[in-house]
Amino acid sequence: MPEQVLGPRLETFGPEDRPVPLIGLATAIETRDASSYGSLLNNVLQLTNCDDSEAGPNFANATSLVRLGEVQIIATCGHGVVAEADPIDSSCFMIPYSTYGEYRADGKILPNYYLQNILHMPATNWSLEIKSSLIAGVCVVVSPLVMLDKAASMAGGAGRISYGLRSFLERPALLDLADSYGLSILNMLHKYFAFLESVVISFGTVPALLCLDDLLLRQLLLLIDNSLLGADDLALADDSPGFVELLDWMQSQCHASICLSDLEARSGYSRRNLQRIFKQRFGCGPMQWLRKQRMLLARQKLEFAPLTTGVKKVALECGYIDVAAFSRDYRNAFSVSPRTHLHRYSKTN
Repeated sequence: MPEQVLGPRLETFGPEDRPVPLIGLATAIETRDASSYGSLLNNVLQLTNCDDSEAGPNFANATSLVRLGEVQIIATCGHGVVAEADPIDSSCFMIPYSTYGEYRADGKILPNYYLQNILHMPATNWSLEIKSSLIAGVCVVVSPLVMLDKAASMAGGAGRISYGLRSFLERPALLDLADSYGLSILNMLHKYFAFLESVVISFGTVPALLCLDDLLLRQLLLLIDNSLLGADDLALADDSPGFVELLDWMQSQCHASICLSDLEARSGYSRRNLQRIFKQRFGCGPMQWLRKQRMLLARQKLEFAPLTTGVKKVALECGYIDVAAFSRDYRNAFSVSPRTHLHRYSKTN
């Protein structure tokens, strides 16, 4: 049986010596033989015939599993394996942090190199052979239907999803990161996973209010199809019923988890058009406008709250999980701290 790792993070086994994110979590599992490692991953990836005769009794690997809504993230670091894998009902995106893994799918060799590419394995119709002396990286597991729904929101409708994106999600493929665009997204993903680790360490879980699953999937989709970055649609007028309804909904739900994909899906308009109309109407983007509505809601709550309420309670009721971030935004909006505001109005009341 795998044993729980309670000690310090296991560092990357590679020339770059880049720490693998999430391995530092208290919930990371250390395995001492390839069979246990394969059994651990079988909960997600259906790894079979897993062994490493070269490492033998020295085999060691640390693995963390984190769930974000409908997305599963697997971080692993340590000795590699020789294994086979069967398809699952999800797409897998393998992001190496050091060295490389050699994969053979449908007779085609797919070398997964650090800083050069990300390997995608589709939900069905493949068999995979894995050969690697060292493993250090992150795997994102998500249903292709979830990916397509997210892409439809970004594109302004399912009918606007490109054939290239649909085709990509159906086959094993390498996402090339050779140009500046690909490397910029990879850099963002590296920062993202490091931030995710800090969130889990701080809160013990991943608060839904952060919408971190939405951010991750959007970046992967932009890497597959960069036309989603400039997706456009018919002009949206700031006095149209659809836009007014969207504003009403955002105000009524500003205490809850709302991401950019929610706005796209609810309005039927792309990110680009929403950014344009909000900038034209309010001088800021939709998420910045939402933050302002949360600040107005917070001020209203502080004005009528008893002194015993506390700033943290108000922050949570207004969609914030980080009191420090709430206090900073509040001070920027009203030039006074929320605690000072609470004391001022409590004395008046």
